[in-house]
Amino acid sequence: MRDAKRTKRKQDGGAPVCIAPPVWDKDPYPCIHPGRYLVCVVGWQGPEWMRNGNRWSLRLECALFDEPVTLSLFFNFGGTREGPGIPGRQSKYYRHWVMANGEPPKKHEAMDWRIFVGSCFTAEVENVTKNSDGQQKCSAEVYSRISRFVRFEESYSPPGRNHESVNHESGITQSSNQVINQSREPC
Repeated sequence: MRDAKRTKRKQDGGAPVCIAPPVWDKDPYPCIHPGRYLVCVVGWQGPEWMRNGNRWSLRLECALFDEPVTLSLFFNFGGTREGPGIPGRQSKYYRHWVMANGEPPKKHEAMDWRIFVGSCFTAEVENVTKNSDGQQKCSAEVYSRISRFVRFEESYSPPGRNHESVNHESGITQSSNQVINQSREPC
């Protein structure tokens, strides 16, 4: 039986050098039941040039109100290595930015992604079941992501704040941590 560490001889014929196997240090991607959930944007990453797709990408990090996980929503900007493209009116980024801003951008207005941070949305969550080549992933590799925001939720506070809404007609108090899709089956 081989030792857990492999050895490799130095080029100069000296003593062998021990090479340890790689140790995985990443958190697992979350996997929850697909559906609609209440989320709050808590941060962003990028935009960054994605070599594997030859495009610029922005990731919004979203905390779910009723699950102890964060999920991502991705926007592609296209463009070249020199810089991202300008989103058009039909782009996913434009539609989501207008939803968060409440109106379309004015001419020459910067469409800053910071507008999303602290905002709450009803989001459509899906499971990623295929790899980048379109092949089916094994069940252990499946993870959840946000495919789109359905609507802006003006009356909700970000997770962690004690916020309740009251339906004034019925007098029913509802916690903001209630998930839109009540099913909590694991994927």
